[in-house]
Amino acid sequence: MLLSMANATFAGNAAEPVGDPTLELPTLRSLGVYWAVKGDDNQNATIDFQYRKAGTEAWQNAPPLWRVEKGAQKAAKGKSSAEVPEGAWLFAGSALMLDPQTPYELKLTLTDPNGGSTEKLLKQSTIGEPVTPPGMKEVHVIPGNGGGTGRAADPYKGIPAAMDAIGPGTILLLHKGSYDGPFLINKSGEPGKPIIWRGAGDGEAFIDGKCPPDKREGAAIDLWGNDKHSTHDFWFENISIGNTYNCIKAHGAQRIVCRRVYMHDCACGFFASVNEPVTMKEFFISDNTVVGPCKWPATNEEWHTPPEARGIWVGGQGHVVCYNRVSHLKDGMDTAETVPCSAIDFHNNEISESVDDGCEMDGSERTTRNFLNRYTT
Repeated sequence: MLLSMANATFAGNAAEPVGDPTLELPTLRSLGVYWAVKGDDNQNATIDFQYRKAGTEAWQNAPPLWRVEKGAQKAAKGKSSAEVPEGAWLFAGSALMLDPQTPYELKLTLTDPNGGSTEKLLKQSTIGEPVTPPGMKEVHVIPGNGGGTGRAADPYKGIPAAMDAIGPGTILLLHKGSYDGPFLINKSGEPGKPIIWRGAGDGEAFIDGKCPPDKREGAAIDLWGNDKHSTHDFWFENISIGNTYNCIKAHGAQRIVCRRVYMHDCACGFFASVNEPVTMKEFFISDNTVVGPCKWPATNEEWHTPPEARGIWVGGQGHVVCYNRVSHLKDGMDTAETVPCSAIDFHNNEISESVDDGCEMDGSERTTRNFLNRYTT
């Protein structure tokens, strides 16, 4: 009987992987992974994480995978996007500060003094910064209320006229002036053929949400809309946005680029907190400036005005938020409580005059990363 009890105890302590490890979506500077393990009742198993560039010999050490408390992966709305059997452990972790657009080999080593040691080799590449695909068509746009052909000598008059006429693989060169919004985007690009709104470079192209200072509401650019469609492969570059509550609302969107955009006179800059109708993924939010309305330092009465003032607020998977300058908001950057909310990087951002948090990671499920940022209050 004593021998049987000892064997049962030993079996409960032995770690056993549940299937193979799962790779997260790659980002510019990070690769993440998670792995479910059953057994290990005495919690002495570890999973070491090593990586190397493909074709090299020496392994580099990443932090060991983190053991998640049983059931805690379901914290966001009582759900989880990771397949973890009842009673099993979730281990998750990331290799950070990698080179962009580079193939890597990853090695996970599960070790347990009570038995169950296993090694797994994986391969994955980091992504590169989005570049304009070849073969894109350029059309010219000026402020107005309709007409034009999109040629430099006869530009489209107004963004709606241009959007009605174009399809995937088009760059809208927005010439200087004020474009009266708000704009509901009901058209998408395609992988390798995005639709790009880009300042033409002859002066400020301003997207005006048309909300007075005492009544900020809605979104100047809405990628979701009342019909909850999924907008994808849409880029914004070298423009400014203001006079609104949300500058860009990107619920349920995929492969959105927001780069070198000046967002001001708003409560939220880039706002994406709903994974409907599809999981948000692969945003690239870089080199933007977001200036909010929050007084700093704030009194108790001013602290929560407006209540959801955030510079960049994203859920979903596979996003890069880097090299942005955010100030005078309640929170500079946040993860949203979505399922999933993983494989999101915040790095090399400059955040100041935040009346609450520089960056809140509360909405995360796993493998969200925050590194090389500067927070000044």
